[in-house]
Formats: sequence, structure tokens, C-alpha cells
Amino acid sequence: MRKYMTGFVLVALVAGQGCQCCGSRSCPPSGASAYGPVESFFARPVFHPFAPRATVAVPPPGAVVVPPNGLPQGAPVVTPEAPVPGIPAPDIRNYTPPTDPNPPAWRPSPDSSGRIVPEPDPRRGKAGSDERSTTPAMPVGIPQFAEIKKNVASGLRPTHLEGLQWLKDNGYRTALYIKAPGDSDDADRKQFEEKCGMKYASLTVSPDTLSLELVDQFNAMIDPANRPLFIYDKDGSLAGALWYLHFRMVDQQSDENARAAAARIGLKEEHKDLWVAIQKILSGKR
Repeated sequence: MRKYMTGFVLVALVAGQGCQCCGSRSCPPSGASAYGPVESFFARPVFHPFAPRATVAVPPPGAVVVPPNGLPQGAPVVTPEAPVPGIPAPDIRNYTPPTDPNPPAWRPSPDSSGRIVPEPDPRRGKAGSDERSTTPAMPVGIPQFAEIKKNVASGLRPTHLEGLQWLKDNGYRTALYIKAPGDSDDADRKQFEEKCGMKYASLTVSPDTLSLELVDQFNAMIDPANRPLFIYDKDGSLAGALWYLHFRMVDQQSDENARAAAARIGLKEEHKDLWVAIQKILSGKR
């Protein structure tokens, strides 16, 4: 009897308490509500009283809160592919580039017909033409050609007729051949005088015959009346010796500068016999 009474009391207590969510006795049965299913009382999580609670950082008053994505709160997120609202996409059809009111100076100027006229090329013979200058800057067929003074050049014996033609085309009037004893100058004289119409002269020089008289003759040939003048020999040593004495005695250059200039012409340190003859002339023994 006591067992049945205990069960009756428990049922009465549960019925007297009503609904656990709102306290109403007319609440829908467990598991259903007006807003959908209701969780069971026994399915709710139970928090231990000693379990640590999560802390939420509260920003101070006036602080600007920036979310992790770097945009202000409430700002719309625009992807690079999506167009910006309110700005129409540019229309590139029939695009005409803007005209420059002040074109750079390097641009070719148009002529009266509006056609672009290229700037003249200084390397060409005529402005706007494809014809280049037929005269090269340096002669072909004259090794070690170099201008020593104004309108006075030195080099080795011409090896091609093109070199002689270059001298003629560039207005050279006189040719001076510094030859060794026993060398003939008949062929050279014929080439320069008959084919080029130039005056021709020669000096015979060797370490034994090098003298102050030859130096004076060489200096006289450099007179402006014979310019433009071309002086040559076979290897540059004989002409270099006369040029060295001219630099020292006429131009009053130092030994160092005269040696450097004569070396470029062809007088080297190994030409010891010529250097001995040069020192004798400078010391007045010849």
C-alpha cells in the first residue's frame, strides 16, 4: 500500500509544477512547441560549479574595433572580381588616345601633309635616304694609319689600291716614303703620282745614316705647303725615329711623351741601333 501511495504523490508533484520552461500547465507536451522541438531537460548541458568560465575582452570606451578581416564593422566586402557599386565598367571600344599638347622634342615632326618625317641620320649621306657615306672613317689597306698632326698622318706602306684611293678622295697632296737603304721606290712613286695625282718624295734612313741633316729634311716636309701629308714606311721604326726627334727638337716634348708617341707609330725599345743613333743626334755628335 505504501508503494502505491509513494507513486501517487510523485505524479501529483510533477503535475502541480507544470511546464519547466514557462510554468504553465497548458504547455505542449515534451518534445514539441510552437517554435519547433524543445530540448529534453536531461539533454541540457550541465556546468560544473568549479569549471573555468570563458572571459570576453571588453574594449575601452572610444576604441575602434577592427575585425580580423581588416574592414570596419558594417562595411560591405567587395571582391576584386566584383564591380564597385555605382561605378560603371569602362568601355574600351573605339578608344582614342589623348593628344599630347606638348610632344617631346625627340619625336619627328610632321610635314605640311601630316606625314611623319624622320629626323636625318648623321651617318647617312642625305637626310631621309638610305644611302650611307661611301668614304669610310679610316682607310682600308693602310695598317697603323693615324693622324699625328693636323693634316699630317703616318702609317705603314699601303697594301691595297683602296688605301691609295682613300688618300686621294680625302684630299691628300703629298706622300713621303721613309725607306731603308737598297729599297726601291719606283713602284710606289708610279702609284702615287700617276694614279692618285699626288706629289711623292722619299728619304733613305738607317741607324748608320741617321743624321741631323735627314732630320731637317724630314721637318721641312711637314711644312703646311705639303699638307695634307701622308708619311709611311715598312714597319714604323724608321718613321718613328724621325718622329721622335721631331717631337723632342721641334715640339719640345719630354722624353716620356715623345717615346710614347713614337712607340704608337712603330719605334720600339728593341730597336737599340736606332736609339743609339738618336742619342748621338740629341747630344750633338751627328
